[in-house]
Amino acid sequence: FFKWHNKILEENAVKLCNIQPNDTVLELGHGPGLGLQAASQLLTGPEGKLIGVDYSQYMHEMASKRMKEQISRGKAVL
Repeated sequence: FFKWHNKILEENAVKLCNIQPNDTVLELGHGPGLGLQAASQLLTGPEGKLIGVDYSQYMHEMASKRMKEQISRGKAVL
């Protein structure tokens, strides 16, 4: 339930941010990376980049697995 509910909240928050293809996005407290994942789909420009910070090592590990491809391409840093 929480994963589904939080995914909706994260996706709506990303929509409200009006992210443009070449923006740099900072997410503080990214949790398992649901918001990062949604934002990454909008950052299609060559300069578009995500930066994520979370206090929890467990959440960092979850988000790192979710964002593995974007991290390897240099589009995301956690």
